[in-house]
Amino acid sequence: MLNLTSFPTTTATYDSNSSEIETACNDYTFVPDFGGYKFHCQAKTWNDARLECKREGGHLVVINSVEEAYVITQLFNASRSGIVDAVYTTYAFVGIHDMFEDGQFVTLDGKTLEEAGYNEWAAGEPNNFRNQPENCGAIKLDGKLNDTQCHLKFAFICECITASTS
Repeated sequence: MLNLTSFPTTTATYDSNSSEIETACNDYTFVPDFGGYKFHCQAKTWNDARLECKREGGHLVVINSVEEAYVITQLFNASRSGIVDAVYTTYAFVGIHDMFEDGQFVTLDGKTLEEAGYNEWAAGEPNNFRNQPENCGAIKLDGKLNDTQCHLKFAFICECITASTS
């Protein structure tokens, strides 16, 4: 099992000589072999979270493996006490949705979850709970995926891939 504390992480800092993406991804935690991540404690709707990540030069995290899910849950657990304005503090938005076809979740770039490499749903999920449309994806504290309503506010995780981490 991976232990985030065993990874030599670094935080990006502003460097006027670096590329636009690397500069834009300020305040991200970079984990070797995975990429850069930023856990946002100020809850937003899924689309507002997506736009915030884009403004930073990244995107909502797309989980590509069980190992990466573990890294994400370590960041989530370490940041959970700072979450504000969220409906629940046990979910964080990620970069998956089923807006094109109900029940067919895809990543932000259109890959199926199988193609992306991570398709681990919580028991009974996805489920459109109480017949409400749940078209946006979230990760739970245990690393399992959950479908939820896009207009609800949750914490979220942005991902930034730079030349130094890809």
